[in-house]
Amino acid sequence: MYSQQFKVRSNEIDVDLSISYPSIIRMMQETSMQHIIKLKASFWDMKEQQTSWVLLKKEVNFIGTPGMNDTVEVQTYPSGFNKIFAFRDYHMYDDQGNKIAEASSLWTMIDLNTRKPIRIDSRGFDEHIPKGIDFMPRADFRLRKLEQIDVSRSYQVAFYDLDWNGHANNTFLTTQILSSIQQRFHTAYKMHKLSIQFKTECFYGDELTFDCHQISDTEIHHQVIRKSDQKEICLAKTLWQKK
Repeated sequence: MYSQQFKVRSNEIDVDLSISYPSIIRMMQETSMQHIIKLKASFWDMKEQQTSWVLLKKEVNFIGTPGMNDTVEVQTYPSGFNKIFAFRDYHMYDDQGNKIAEASSLWTMIDLNTRKPIRIDSRGFDEHIPKGIDFMPRADFRLRKLEQIDVSRSYQVAFYDLDWNGHANNTFLTTQILSSIQQRFHTAYKMHKLSIQFKTECFYGDELTFDCHQISDTEIHHQVIRKSDQKEICLAKTLWQKK
C-alpha cells in the first residue's frame, strides 16, 4: 500500500469552500502515479518498451468535504490482475481519520505504437497486493450512449489538456463533464457517486460535445462525443443528493 498527503489549496476548493470533485480525483491520480513510479512501472520506466497504462473505468464514492488548508491522505494499492486488466483501489481520509472518498478503478496497458491493449505481466506486482483487507467492489459497470440530451456544450481540446501519453486525460474529461451540469443544480445538490467509462482516446484539436440527460432528481447520465467521427470518448453516470 502506498500513501501520500496533500494540503488542500485555494485553487482546489469550489464555491462551497470545500474540496472540489476534480481535485479529489486529481489527488487520487497523483498518488497512484507516485506509487507506480516507485514500483518502476511508470510511463518513463516503460518508454523503451513503448508501453503505457491507460485508465478504462473508475467508480468514486464521495463522502466528506474538507476545506482549504486541511490535510488529507490518499492510500492506494493494486487489488488484482487479469490478463490485460489491472485493478486499483483508493481511499482518502482527513487528518482525523474520517473517510473523504473511496474509489475502484480498472486499467489496461497499451502498446504506444498500435494503441492496442497488451497482456500484463503481473510478476513483481503481485507482492504489492495487500493481504488481509477487503478490496473495493470492482468497477465492472457498463454505461450506454444517451438516447436523449438535455444539455450539450462544445469544447476543443487544447495543448495543456494533454498528458504524457499525448491524449486528453481523465481528470480533464471528468472536469468538463461536471461543468456541463447547470449551476443551479450544483447549488442545490452534492454528488455522492461518479461512475465513468473511457472508450476512445481524444487528442489536441479534437472538437468534443459534452452532453447530459437528467434521469431523475438525483441521477444524471453523461456522454462525450467527438464531432468529426461521432465516436464515444467516454460515458458517465453521476448520483446526487440534496445539500
